[in-house]
Amino acid sequence: MHLNDAKSTFGSRVDRHHSLGEGNIGHDAFRWIMQDDRFDGIPLILETINPDIWAEEIAWLKAQQTEKAVA
Repeated sequence: MHLNDAKSTFGSRVDRHHSLGEGNIGHDAFRWIMQDDRFDGIPLILETINPDIWAEEIAWLKAQQTEKAVA
């Protein structure tokens, strides 16, 4: 599954990637994905626009998954 936020609005039929939490999808959707057991075992591909923060985005995603185990 490809993970990226969206520069475009829902239904625009335009696929413009953005950094996690910086677009129209927002952090809550990605937190939900990382905490939902139905997505366990599905390969995730980060497709965000800024390679300078990829490590930070990956760490944030992993932290959201860890919160599931703590909650």
